[in-house]
Parts: sequence; structure tokens; C-alpha cells
Amino acid sequence: MKGNLREVSKLMPYAYSIVLLNSNKLMAFRDTYGYRPLFLGVSDYFYIFASEDSALKQFDFIEEIIPIKPGEVYTIENDQIIKELGLIRNHYSGRSFIQSDNVSRKETIRNKLFPIREVIENKSIALILNI
Repeated sequence: MKGNLREVSKLMPYAYSIVLLNSNKLMAFRDTYGYRPLFLGVSDYFYIFASEDSALKQFDFIEEIIPIKPGEVYTIENDQIIKELGLIRNHYSGRSFIQSDNVSRKETIRNKLFPIREVIENKSIALILNI
């Protein structure tokens, strides 16, 4: 099927938020009905897409949170995007949202993701969360 994302999204009467990554573009778009939320977190060094703004508000380095409107498409271009696994998720750390306070939630989140230093050190990264 040929066409741009806006045309394709009109043909798909479903609820979705999609983030695509290829060798030089990071694209995100939201269904035209607005059923599924999508937010863009912006810092000085990188961008983060998330399905809930609360996932972005917990990070002090996020300077701006942009709600993506229904049917809207965001494209972030770079000379080269290298896809590597830079974080390993610990499936045994428990659920952070049921913790009784913010300190406990942040500690659970810290224990949930293990960075691979050799992959992410001194690099710009794109963090794609599926919450």
C-alpha cells in the first residue's frame, strides 16, 4: 500500500498509537479518533515517546511534554540511527504503579531496567517504552 501515514491512518478505523524506527527516522503517530494516548518527551539530548504522560513526568531531565493530537504524525530525523539493545528489563522487579509512595516507585523502576554501559555511554539514545 502506497501513501503517506495520514492517508493510511484514515483507512484504519482502529485505536492505536504507533512508533516506528528505521535507519534514519523515528516516527510516531496516533489514531485519528484519539482513543489511544501518545506523548512526546523532549530533553536537550533525546526524545522519548510514551503512551502516558505520567511515564515522562517522573524524569527530571524531560523539559517539555507534548501531547500528540489525534491523527498527528511526528518525525524525528537523524543522519544515522543505530538500533541496539541498551537496557535490559528485569521481569521480576514487580509493578511500580502499586507502590505506596513516589520514592518506592522510582526505586522499583530503577531496579526494573539495567543499562548496558558499553552500548549507551556517550551516545544519544531513543527510548521506546511500551507501558
